[in-house]
Amino acid sequence: MRARWFSQQGRDRARNSDAAAVGQLDQHLLAVLVDGAEKGPRGAELAGHWAEVVLQALAEASARSPTAVHACLKQEQAQLRHGFLRDIASYCMVSLDLKTLAAQVWHCGDCRVGLRLQTETRWLTTPHILAQQPGLPSSRSSQEQDRQEHQLTRCLNAKRFRAPDYHVFWLQQGQTVARQSG
Repeated sequence: MRARWFSQQGRDRARNSDAAAVGQLDQHLLAVLVDGAEKGPRGAELAGHWAEVVLQALAEASARSPTAVHACLKQEQAQLRHGFLRDIASYCMVSLDLKTLAAQVWHCGDCRVGLRLQTETRWLTTPHILAQQPGLPSSRSSQEQDRQEHQLTRCLNAKRFRAPDYHVFWLQQGQTVARQSG
């Protein structure tokens, strides 16, 4: 198993606030990708902190059950108010069983997880952005559409816990998991 991570600063960003953490526990490969927003004063620091803390929590959650991971995330989120009160981030987490190729995915915000095929990526998660909300009119100005593409409807913040979406899928031999931050 080979894990690679690459981050590139967005064209509309003053700095790159992405962070990642990768580890292995027994037969599970664990990966966390966090995209800290520039909105608050310490978005990049929040991203780095959350990546490390959540990787540890994911490793310690008994059998990585969704309930155990949810409880760990909620507990760790409550601690954010001590240092990251005005910061927000998006994140995705993957726990891949190297024997069965079952992948558990949690995501919150505009980080996405997908399967990389030869010439394209098939996204398995939908970003939590305003543009993805059902019932929005399709005839929008390009400025309004751009705003909705960047407006998060769910994110990590210190004020309120927002549970990430949870998905399970199975990889086929030779498939690659792709992740993308907003």
